[in-house]
Amino acid sequence: MVIRLHGLSSQREPLHLEWHLTVDNNYGPEIPCMAAILLTRKLVRGDTFAPGAQTSEGSLLLHEFEPEFARWGIQTEVIEGVD
Repeated sequence: MVIRLHGLSSQREPLHLEWHLTVDNNYGPEIPCMAAILLTRKLVRGDTFAPGAQTSEGSLLLHEFEPEFARWGIQTEVIEGVD
């Protein structure tokens, strides 16, 4: 999977990024489950979230997925400056 972003940097300069996600062995369907697993672990550790319904945006950062990605042999890469 490739996600391409085009916008402006914090210095207001043009910025182009690509995020590549590579999954072998048909493990792709495991990816949506990872967020639920990681959020559950946060709750078990005692992390708190605002009460009520809300989006999960900002609840997890990409680096928090790295242990799960490693466990399943999933590779990611961010490439800057692509067109």
